[in-house]
Amino acid sequence: MPKKLSKTSGLAILNGDVWTHNETFDDNKLYQLNHDLTGIAQVVTINNIRNHDWEAIYWYGIGKLLIIAERNPLNKAVIGIVDVQKLLDTGE
Repeated sequence: MPKKLSKTSGLAILNGDVWTHNETFDDNKLYQLNHDLTGIAQVVTINNIRNHDWEAIYWYGIGKLLIIAERNPLNKAVIGIVDVQKLLDTGE
């Protein structure tokens, strides 16, 4: 795992690629790992969702990842659905 990803807490596979995120406050980015998982192949910044304590990402439909934030161990809240494929295709 790349050193930049010091506190990952979620993994998802999109089109055969592994994506993750840091749990770090204000690092509102998704990272695509290279195929041997030792480096970062691509970074996607999520502009409309702030990372306060992202805990997990889940596959949700074609090209989408559902990001979950954990407020406490008993109360998880969905904070957004990101169309990653659109971000990759258009940069928006």
